[in-house]
Amino acid sequence: MGLSEAQCETLSSLTSPQKPKEKNYNDLVTLLESHFGMATNKMVERAKFRGVRKTDSESVTDYVVRLRTQARTCEFGTMLDENLLEQFCIGVNSKAVRDRVAAMATEQQNNLKEVIKVALQVEVHEKIDKSSNNDQPETVGAVSHVRSKVKPNQKCFRCSKFGHMSYSKECPAISRSCNDCKKKGHYAGSRFCKGKSFKENVNTVENPSEAHTVWKDDSNYLFTVQRISTQIPKCNLSILGETVQFIIDTGACANIIDIETYNKLKQTGQITLESIDQQGLLAYGSVKQLDILGKFCADVYCNSKHAKAEFYVFNGVAKCLLSFKTTTSLSLISCSDNVVCSVLPEAPKEVTDSFPEVFQGLEKT
Repeated sequence: MGLSEAQCETLSSLTSPQKPKEKNYNDLVTLLESHFGMATNKMVERAKFRGVRKTDSESVTDYVVRLRTQARTCEFGTMLDENLLEQFCIGVNSKAVRDRVAAMATEQQNNLKEVIKVALQVEVHEKIDKSSNNDQPETVGAVSHVRSKVKPNQKCFRCSKFGHMSYSKECPAISRSCNDCKKKGHYAGSRFCKGKSFKENVNTVENPSEAHTVWKDDSNYLFTVQRISTQIPKCNLSILGETVQFIIDTGACANIIDIETYNKLKQTGQITLESIDQQGLLAYGSVKQLDILGKFCADVYCNSKHAKAEFYVFNGVAKCLLSFKTTTSLSLISCSDNVVCSVLPEAPKEVTDSFPEVFQGLEKT
């Protein structure tokens, strides 16, 4: 038995007037245990055990370990599991766990291992629900890349003030009406304002419940658009031998396909889905990221034209969008760098009826 110098002196004092070597080993052990051992009060320790409760930040496993640690000094003997089970059910702070345990068969309710197993399952499901988006996937509306930092000299396009962007909830103009165009969401003179209100055909974002006007405040946005009085410009592209219909969206910075289209293309076995960057994509005016599964590259064909394009896969049901870059690569539209567009008041009805070829269709006045 190895003892320190101080412990040897203590042992000599305990055996005095005899010397330690004059006593047998068991007597020496008894003397040391009685001297160094701490007497415990069983009732006090059990009262402490009954006060053990699971904290919000504590896992089920850590809670069970803490219960067992406290039970070591309670002298439960053969009743250990029964007492652990009882205190576990009392101290757990999850209603879902208590409900699941109550729904178990009586034999399982009296089994500590089975109850802990159920609690662990509930804990895993709660963590998944907390980290995932429980809402239904959004219809692809306007999408922009996440902006992680606002520059000090960058001005909000809604209120013309500094310190926040137009998609920020801090903007005071979001709930205000413009004095010029009378539309809600910006101040007069801002880049959102289109001047005095007049009747015109505008692009609107498709939404499951409503359609509302969208004004573009910055680059790199995607718009699922429809014309109020004219047909939506569409085209059919050949991708990996499959024909896919797209909406031509000259305001889009990326190509979007929905999950149904992706599953159809995936059957060709020629798609390798890549993960997107951590910033992801945001719905316009929202701080919640869209559910994008990833992206892939593929060759696309339209008529006699060919282009290599990148597609983002949206985890939901939506119309497929064809971006400005891919649209021009396939020569579906042509634009001049020096073109300056302006919005004009609606022409008189007798003029539009007389010259429909001028006023109706894509990019008509």
